[in-house]
Amino acid sequence: MEPYVEIPIPKELDACSEQDLRSFLQSACDRKTYFFEALDLECEPRNSHAIVDSVTINRVERTETRVTIAYSVKLSHFQACHDLTGHWSFDRTLIGICEGNVWRFEKHVATPRRSTHEEF
Repeated sequence: MEPYVEIPIPKELDACSEQDLRSFLQSACDRKTYFFEALDLECEPRNSHAIVDSVTINRVERTETRVTIAYSVKLSHFQACHDLTGHWSFDRTLIGICEGNVWRFEKHVATPRRSTHEEF
C-alpha cells in the first residue's frame, strides 16, 4: 500500500480558477473517493462516536510545486440514553506536492486508540 494519495488533475483544470479547483475537490469529497484518505477527519477521543456529516473545501492555493487545501469538517453525534444530539465543526489544512498533473498528499494515519489501562 502506498503511503500517499495521488490525485490526477485533468489538463483542463490546469489553468482554471480556484473556484473550479474547489468544485473538483469538493466533488471528490462528496463521492468519498481515495482523496478522503488524505484528510484528517479525527476529533477528540471523548467524541469517538462522532459521525462525519460533511467536508467542505474552503480554499485551494497552488504554486508550481505545492498545493494547500483548507477544509472544514462538520460532525454530529447522538447519545440515545440522554436523547441528545451534538453538532460541531473544525478546520484543517492539507499540504501536498504538485508533480505535473498529479497532486500527491501523505495518507492520514489515525492516532491509535488508547485505554486508561495503558497509563499504569
